[in-house]
Amino acid sequence: MLYLTHALHSTSTRHAIKADFIQPSIDALILGKHSVIEVYGIETEGLKLLHQSKVYDVIEHINSYKKLTDSTATLLVLTTNLSLFTLRYSPTTNTIITTAKISLQQIGARPADYIQTSIVDPHRRCVLVHALNGILHVIPLTPPSSKSIDPSIGKRKKVTNTTSTIGSKTSPHPNHNEPDCEIHRAYQIRLNEVNVQALSFAHLPSNNPPTLLIVYSNHLGDRVLRSRKIDLQLSNCEQELFRSYNCRDPVTGLIIPITLNDNSDNIINTGAILIGEESAELICFQINNNNSATIKGKTKATPTTISQRKLSAEQSVTVAHAIKIPLGAYTCFCKVDTLPQSWLLGDTYGNLILLSLTQSTTRGSPCLQYRHIGHVPSPEALVYIPQGFVFLASHYGDSQLLKLAFPLTSSDSGQTDSSPPEVITTFSNLAPISDFCITEDRKSMVNQIVTCSGAYRDGSLRVIKHGIGLSDSGSLELGGVQRLWALKSSRQYPLQPSGDFDDRLILSCADSTRFLALNEDGSIEEIDQFEDFQSDLPTVIAGNLSDPSSTNLRYSVQVTARKVTAGLPLSWEPDLGKSITSAALGSSICTVALKRQVYVLRVKNGVLVEEGTFELSNDISSLAIDPSENFVAAGQWVTNSVEIISLSTLARISRVNTGSDFMVNSLMMTNFERNESDSCRLLIGLGDGKMMNVGLDNNGMILEETQNKTTLGIRPIEFISIKNSTGSYVWANSDQPSMIDRNPNNGRFSYTPVTTSQGGWLSSATNLNTQFFQDSVVYASNNEIRIGKFNKNEKMNILKVSLGNEQPRRIAYSPDMRAYGVICIRLELDQKDGILHRIGSFKIFDDQNFQLLFNYEFLEFEQGSSLAAIKLGNDLSEHFVVGTGLIKSNESEAKMGRILAIRDVSTTTTERDFRLTHQGRLSGSVGGIAGLPGGMFVASANAFVHAFGMKEEDSETIMSDLNPSTPTKAGFKLLDTWGGGFVSQTVITNHNQILVGDLYKSLVLLEFDLFLLELVVKARDFSAMSVRPIGFIDSQTFVSADSEFNLFTVQHRHSTQNDHSEGDDHEEQDQDEEVQVDLVGHQDRLKSPGLGDPDDQILTQVGAFHLGENVNHFRPGSLVPKPIQSSLIANNHTVFVTSTGAVGFLATIHDHKIRDCLSQVYDHLSTNSSSCGNLNHSEHRTFKTKSRKIKSSGFIDGDFIEDLILNLSLPEIEKLGVQVQADDRFTHPETPDVKSLEFGGLGSDQKAVQDPASDRVSSTPFIRVLDYVSDLTRLH
Repeated sequence: MLYLTHALHSTSTRHAIKADFIQPSIDALILGKHSVIEVYGIETEGLKLLHQSKVYDVIEHINSYKKLTDSTATLLVLTTNLSLFTLRYSPTTNTIITTAKISLQQIGARPADYIQTSIVDPHRRCVLVHALNGILHVIPLTPPSSKSIDPSIGKRKKVTNTTSTIGSKTSPHPNHNEPDCEIHRAYQIRLNEVNVQALSFAHLPSNNPPTLLIVYSNHLGDRVLRSRKIDLQLSNCEQELFRSYNCRDPVTGLIIPITLNDNSDNIINTGAILIGEESAELICFQINNNNSATIKGKTKATPTTISQRKLSAEQSVTVAHAIKIPLGAYTCFCKVDTLPQSWLLGDTYGNLILLSLTQSTTRGSPCLQYRHIGHVPSPEALVYIPQGFVFLASHYGDSQLLKLAFPLTSSDSGQTDSSPPEVITTFSNLAPISDFCITEDRKSMVNQIVTCSGAYRDGSLRVIKHGIGLSDSGSLELGGVQRLWALKSSRQYPLQPSGDFDDRLILSCADSTRFLALNEDGSIEEIDQFEDFQSDLPTVIAGNLSDPSSTNLRYSVQVTARKVTAGLPLSWEPDLGKSITSAALGSSICTVALKRQVYVLRVKNGVLVEEGTFELSNDISSLAIDPSENFVAAGQWVTNSVEIISLSTLARISRVNTGSDFMVNSLMMTNFERNESDSCRLLIGLGDGKMMNVGLDNNGMILEETQNKTTLGIRPIEFISIKNSTGSYVWANSDQPSMIDRNPNNGRFSYTPVTTSQGGWLSSATNLNTQFFQDSVVYASNNEIRIGKFNKNEKMNILKVSLGNEQPRRIAYSPDMRAYGVICIRLELDQKDGILHRIGSFKIFDDQNFQLLFNYEFLEFEQGSSLAAIKLGNDLSEHFVVGTGLIKSNESEAKMGRILAIRDVSTTTTERDFRLTHQGRLSGSVGGIAGLPGGMFVASANAFVHAFGMKEEDSETIMSDLNPSTPTKAGFKLLDTWGGGFVSQTVITNHNQILVGDLYKSLVLLEFDLFLLELVVKARDFSAMSVRPIGFIDSQTFVSADSEFNLFTVQHRHSTQNDHSEGDDHEEQDQDEEVQVDLVGHQDRLKSPGLGDPDDQILTQVGAFHLGENVNHFRPGSLVPKPIQSSLIANNHTVFVTSTGAVGFLATIHDHKIRDCLSQVYDHLSTNSSSCGNLNHSEHRTFKTKSRKIKSSGFIDGDFIEDLILNLSLPEIEKLGVQVQADDRFTHPETPDVKSLEFGGLGSDQKAVQDPASDRVSSTPFIRVLDYVSDLTRLH
């Protein structure tokens, strides 16, 4: 059973429209991101996310329509599974509701080959949906007549949008769920044109029937424009408006309908602009305004059997004007509302042009002109926003909010470029991720993912670190800071909380204290003295204290080893010879520790008063005061326990035994500024990077019978309170800083890593709220202090390394060479002859600053196809091994490929010198490369898998410059070849195990015999599936993705282990024999694909799951540090990336009882939960191919279960437990007993799940499911 979850969901944006969806006459921006619909408000400050709705399917198309009787628009959504549904916004509940849903699936019909779209009649009479070849679905928007109502419609059941099994409510808009709403009145008509490339409605007067303009490819491959009149009464589209027209441009793909001015009273000129690859042509046709023969309801019924020739139109179109435009594949357009008859066009290569139509007032011919606006990421959709803004939705680059450089004029010549648009906001997009690698940052020592992202003009490497990002606002070079605090100066006049800001930073160093003044203009300056603070000693703690006897007094307090200072009259010093070792500050109380003794100090009437003292049995390591100032916590040395002491009686209340051999390094008592009735939480930071979270009641008594330990790192933990406008949090500073938050619904805690831009160890941090730096945090490292802001919405910190026109396709990391190897491709479109040139190269970048260290240009027609960092040869020196393929212009596939080995030949550590040391030829493109033990490797090409070793050459040959156009003596030695595949697309290794992914033969498991140097077939999957990305879960379990967006796992269950005995009679191959790597025509060493014992050589399928995303690669690894991962109930084994920009994880849950419990709860939720559009989750995750469907098994959808469970309140969790127990599937005799589900298969005396090492028992057994899921969220 694999737990599947995403660290980053799909970032690709393919759909964008604007509509008055939320408020009447106020447009909102609606985006479609794979399986999520986002609604943004358009405000003067920018775009603001208002709503986000998940769809349990892949969004294929989004449009909006508005009936004449509606005040707001309705969204129409089509999915890849051909579900069509409508959405409305409910102002009473502030939610998006599903109003209707139908399925367009038909037996024998297949989805449209080129476009699946919908168009809305300009006069709002109907909506046409083109989802199937040769079929149009018509949704009438006019009220139905009584005679046209189908009696069977009244039997339809109302549907409501259910998002979970908890608290499902009926729709607040029951009228929109009536079974006779417009989508249920949809009907289909036959469309004789197939291979449709573009659809649009002609802009005709309302007395004309809706007229469809179609661009399609005929049997000769020509693009043809044809018109069809939609008869809403007779439900057909047989009649044409004009004769078909062969488009001038053979790749015409866009239709822009227009209306032309004409002085005639009876003749209306209308037409369309047809956009192709290199031309835009204006075609016109005339409509007689007095012709009543085309008015709806006046035409005679036309039998559907009449051929089109009898109904062909009498008029033909007129080409009014045509111009050449920059060569490109134009994909989208939008109308510029502020300019008459002007449109923005975007093409795949990132060109943005303004197309304008001008008309003379003296009845001259209309004229088309264009103007180049600039270069942008490859657009999928363009949406014009008032005031000159344009939203650009992109799949191949970052989506952007652009500001056009106005004034734009339509009268300028198209040869003059305009000023480029200004980028206002960038929406980060990793799609498409073609490859990635997992590395360890040498500064921060945390894992990171480096992806090959983007295409065309927006190719980039993206560095992804796990955790909340800190956006830098300022920095100051200042080293040696061990602790720091932000505070407010002492004041003796009425305080104004709304305008009261921090104005000083106190920096404690090894032997001194330094002071920084924070000015209102954002400048920072160091000052010699601050009030009466001591600068010649390090500071133990600093902050502010208030006088409870006066509401207008506040004091700045410093605690050093010698005394407590809060101004001239407010100071306290210990007895001679004693030193303060620890201290804590409340709002009006200060506690200090002198070895075993604790003193309680309070400000009263302008004097620092000693209120009492108490003594413990051991020296005190840390102190903390609760928010209500009722008790204090004191951590002790030796016993490593924490005592809870009452501040009113100075008596011991309770004790927390940590059970740890490490000291109590830091304490904090907080309720996260929740309600006063909420219990106080005691956070205990230990010296080994673990922390404990203990609940205390209002009297200081411990609520839990046992306490939990949570691993945050390996270094001592320091707690810092963080407060800002969004809430209150706790920063746990360690080698891996984390942000601790508490869920207000159920009290569960989340631990999210924090990443900084500079990386490395942070010595301390503190909250900062100045007039210039509001809601900020300041943190110190070895040589500087930095100010930044948390981005709570982003759980991953992403750094973009732009490569411009270079598109990265493969990447590998070499720890020995401290570098990344990247295969790139650059596309250059020749505007004159229209030829697209592909220039391939291999580049090496430094792993810290991404400086280009080496660039190797491939041969003409040669492209890189595979890459790995492998230790080769007898000395096991690490090489970048590159596989290529040569595809000539007159060939459909590569007939030859090369293997190149490149390494750093420098003998010094300061300089690096990368050289091509070995190369060899193969028959076909090299699909995959992977390393083997002993300095060997395997490569796949066509149907074969080859094992190679290195030819040993003298140093002079290796060091010499190699001409890439000629063979070199330094090559590879062929060891063995297996030829039992069809097209071996991918190959990966785990020690001497070799897993092969085949185009048609699924998975094959090979083993390389290290003694005999042979490739041996161990097992194979006999299902005929096309797979490419493959991965190891363990040595016997493997995962793969097929071409239909499914995941499946297979297992090798062998009964005996076949090892080579010492007495094996097989003679070893001569190690000195060198075989030419040119394998063209080489057949004598091919291994037979035959298998041995069929019982042991079958890969059994054990899991099936529909992901809905195209997985490009699996890689072993995790973003979670090993100390944290080892403390969780599951371990990450595999990371995967998709073409839509998602990053996901596959993890194995250790305890089978916990695994079974989660699986049962997941099955119940999946079966009974639906998303936006009333789409069932269980059906969405069903394994689907063209020939079969299999219920999902072997996987748990972690994203789904986390979304539903984590925010439930305790009563809702109990209710869910009752529902699961009542499910017949779980009370069936063949299924596990309900008690096994209740307790997760654990007895009441077993350990709690949030920490496997703890022994806490939940008050409600089913609440343990929440503990399980909370623990699993730390994986991402």
